[in-house]
Amino acid sequence: MTDTSPANAIAHLRDMHKPRTERHGAGCVQCGIVWPCPTQLILNEVSADEAHPAEHTWAVELHDPLADEWVPGTRYIVRDRAVNHLAHANIAGPTWKDGTPTQRRLVRATTTYTVEAADEAQQEGETR
Repeated sequence: MTDTSPANAIAHLRDMHKPRTERHGAGCVQCGIVWPCPTQLILNEVSADEAHPAEHTWAVELHDPLADEWVPGTRYIVRDRAVNHLAHANIAGPTWKDGTPTQRRLVRATTTYTVEAADEAQQEGETR
């Protein structure tokens, strides 16, 4: 069963929406309309509980087997550039010097700015 809630519909639209960013006025892949894309404008609208629209960045992380941790790479604001970086890195460095295959992954970081109510207990303490 598919979730048809408004929140899920917006999340699905955000995942599917791919505006062209390589040059100004190139239009939108999703709706084919010249910039500014109306779909992107709708997605960037701030809801009542958000102070600003969510911000997304993508990075390619490399797993360091000696430290057993993922090493973050350069952050990209355009997903396609991070995907290209991942493809290039896999071609340029498929293995470590000892022959062990490298492991890389594409990571999306999302920052949200939420409006919160002031803590009532803190307000009471300030008035005393």
